[in-house]
Amino acid sequence: MKITKRKDGTIRITVKICDYDLQSNMSFLSDDYISERDVQVGDEGCLSLSYNIRDASKFTDYRAILIDSPEGIGGNINSSIKRLHGWRGTSNNISRSAEGWRRVKSVEPRKQGQGWTIILSKDLKPEEK
Repeated sequence: MKITKRKDGTIRITVKICDYDLQSNMSFLSDDYISERDVQVGDEGCLSLSYNIRDASKFTDYRAILIDSPEGIGGNINSSIKRLHGWRGTSNNISRSAEGWRRVKSVEPRKQGQGWTIILSKDLKPEEK
């Protein structure tokens, strides 16, 4: 998975499908963390990015999930404190951050190879400074 934060505030996510990677797409997760499905155009949620910090230079274990939680995602110390922005904690070498409230603008097959290119809107609830 490759994640590109663009100058206009949108995010481009490229998911490559390999023989060892059966995940077909980026996930949309319900606020109760029970139902999960592939994202679809129009879905909105808090973008959660996570990666393995032991191999951060390759970002081989990058994972992106859109979570239907208007308050954001919880931290690993106190999961009841939710945020839409910023680092949410690291456990078992997996670092997790909240990247704002996003809407899925497009989900298209990759032009070369198997997989998907997903475009997310700019942050719809920017962090107040």
